Amino acid sequence: MFVITKTFKVSKNHSASFIDRFKSNSPLFHFDGFIKREVLLQSKHNDEDVIQVRVMFKDKKDYYRWEGSPEHIQMHKNQKEKPQGILHMESHTFELIIEDLYEEI
Repeated sequence: MFVITKTFKVSKNHSASFIDRFKSNSPLFHFDGFIKREVLLQSKHNDEDVIQVRVMFKDKKDYYRWEGSPEHIQMHKNQKEKPQGILHMESHTFELIIEDLYEEI
């Protein structure tokens, strides 16, 4: 599995609107090779929130097909404005090596 993480530091007063961007349906959800997306929130700081978006694909090839796909390009063209309140952003890619799941005894 290939995992992409994007970690955003967002000012508190813009966190809700930033998260709302991920609540609508996306062409990503129907793309062959896509597995799942997770949006995580850490709100322990007074002035900023940390929002991490994780997207999982079957493999690296599927991720790069998505990045170059007309659906992905059009999705970004349709975004009218850059999200407000982003203080910092980091992006990383990983290959899943080990995944442990709950096992009932």
